[in-house]
Amino acid sequence: MRSNWLALVIRMLLGVVLALSGWAHLQNDLMYYADVRQYQILNASGSFLASKLLPWLQICLACCFFMDLLAKGSSVVCCCLFLVFSLAQATILLSGRSIDCGCFGVLHSETISFTTISFALALFCIAVLNCYTTFLTMNQDLR
Repeated sequence: MRSNWLALVIRMLLGVVLALSGWAHLQNDLMYYADVRQYQILNASGSFLASKLLPWLQICLACCFFMDLLAKGSSVVCCCLFLVFSLAQATILLSGRSIDCGCFGVLHSETISFTTISFALALFCIAVLNCYTTFLTMNQDLR
């Protein structure tokens, strides 16, 4: 029973973070496009596509977590998303460039630093824990 509460708290935490981030990016999509473009990982059209799709992906994942839908798939996609965010920020920091992380759009943004990478890695670890609890719970349900 205790693990079910832990799983619920983890899902809600991830859902809130994803919903806030997705909503904030939708409030100023041109600013978010500029943030994505600053990373210089994608070309202009790839950055445009990512800036249009990522906020909706974040909101869809948040809805999945809030409603406990598509648990395995949403857990894995969430892990991948936070891993990519962490690696992108680490790449920028290691290259010596100084750009805004673009993490929460109009709500909050700061220059990429060990703090922002630590936050992204902490969310990745929480997402991994969510995967673990999701798969563990589903395997127990099969018994």
